[in-house]
Amino acid sequence: MAASRPQVVDSLRAALVAGLVGGLGAVALEIILLYAVGAHPLAVTFPLIAAVYFMAGATAWWLRPASMMGALISLGGACLVVEGLANTEVPGVAVVGLLSATWILAVIVHLLLGFPNGRLRSPSSIVIAALAYFTSVVLQIPVNLVPDEAGGAVWNWVQSAFGVLTMLGLAWVLLGRLRRATPARRRTLIPLYGYGMAVAVLIPGASIILKRGLGMDALTVAGIQLGLILGVPIAFLAATMLGSFARTAEAEALAAWLSADTDRPAVEDALKRALGDPTVQLAYWVPTRDEFVDGAGTGLSVPEQPTAERAMEPVEVSGELVGAIVFDPRLATPRTVREAAATVALAVQGERLTADLRASQAALQRSRARLVQAGDAVRAAIARDLHDGLQVRLVLLGVQAQRMTAQTDIDELHASATSLRHNIDEAASELRRVAQQIMPSALEQRGLASALEDLTDRMPITTNYDMAGVPTDLPPAVELTAYFVVAEALTNATRHSGATRADVVVGQDDGSLVVEVSDDGTGGAQPRPGSGLAGLRDRVEAVGGKLDVISPVGVGTRMKAVLPCGS
Repeated sequence: MAASRPQVVDSLRAALVAGLVGGLGAVALEIILLYAVGAHPLAVTFPLIAAVYFMAGATAWWLRPASMMGALISLGGACLVVEGLANTEVPGVAVVGLLSATWILAVIVHLLLGFPNGRLRSPSSIVIAALAYFTSVVLQIPVNLVPDEAGGAVWNWVQSAFGVLTMLGLAWVLLGRLRRATPARRRTLIPLYGYGMAVAVLIPGASIILKRGLGMDALTVAGIQLGLILGVPIAFLAATMLGSFARTAEAEALAAWLSADTDRPAVEDALKRALGDPTVQLAYWVPTRDEFVDGAGTGLSVPEQPTAERAMEPVEVSGELVGAIVFDPRLATPRTVREAAATVALAVQGERLTADLRASQAALQRSRARLVQAGDAVRAAIARDLHDGLQVRLVLLGVQAQRMTAQTDIDELHASATSLRHNIDEAASELRRVAQQIMPSALEQRGLASALEDLTDRMPITTNYDMAGVPTDLPPAVELTAYFVVAEALTNATRHSGATRADVVVGQDDGSLVVEVSDDGTGGAQPRPGSGLAGLRDRVEAVGGKLDVISPVGVGTRMKAVLPCGS
């Protein structure tokens, strides 16, 4: 099933397509206008670079809906389109272009401060970003509109001073982030911050550094400035999508998707996208079954030890295991998976309840089917016993009784009567055995404690029975199940494991009936499909209980059933 997205994400992507088309349309109109007025060929570079910004911004926004980096890059493209109007020489329009000449600087500062998610994370970042917009937007107005004789030179000095102050504050914040960053992230941040700072300094300072210092002509300087500006969207897009911050951004997008009110995506599908690993499996821990299951409630194998191909990261809520993320360590690092596990923990806890319910329903359906099959098998066995055993005996008894009517010798008649009585006793014994398979009479007449005492007394091996904790007000279904647990365990001990001793303990614990049977046999007992132990587990689960069979080879078998008392 494909991961569905929140409606807001779908709406955003539709708006992105429309915005990209609109931005590229504005670029095309500006290029036509520049050619119409005969502008210098270098002037066409502004809208062309703006087109790169629009495409890079739309790409970043499309792939990282929860990140603001795409929006900021697209904003840079809009600033360049407006700045390019200065080259049109159209009255009024050209003035707007001059007023926007430094807007791109504020956007670049914002990109540096907001990387990798576009959000300003500290008060100092907010102050420096605000200072950058004030310097580039507000102070640009008097610098261009106030004549020099009226104080224009002073405004130019003020803007330069605020610009230097902005750059110093930006450098201070970025250096602090570099010191706190991990080595992996530092490898991404150093070239990005270095390039961004170079662009932010060289755009306004090119006249001093390149013209006066290196003696470059104006066209060469302008070409270098435009080249630096062109590299900005490419650098930030690459760092966001391919660098060490790519997975962090995806984890933040994942958190935004999972917090949506409607159309929440499947957590496993969202994790595949967030981690870049299509093999990710999300396993839910079901404590009542002591196993992991998938979303459909089917048992799932989870690697306990990592291998080259598969590894597991547990998902916990308040220290409680709720699930696990199984992933390919060649595609996703344990650190990024750990971050994703912390993000989706609450969502996994909620989905675990659904998986647990599905697992219980599936297990109930399977156990019901097996119980029906077991019941059919028992009825078939009883029918065979009655037809091939007891019925044959009764027919023979009838024949024997008919023959006795023809006997006249007292001694022969006495011997025949004795034989008939013996055969009737055997038939009655056979009938009691068959009846015992259906419902133990001692259980029905005297209760669980006495029935188990009769059962253990008949065992051919030494059997110790602790009946002190057996309650007297158990539901009939629980009594019958507890009886069959002991009967099956003792049958395995005497017939299959070669045990010489068995211990039976029955008692109550926290509102449940606990039945434990242990022996000193060879062990190795397993509830395999179709076996008596498998049928016994189905019977236990049918009354809401749980059966554990611990039977290491050579050590013996310990069988424990926990059954709800209903009291």
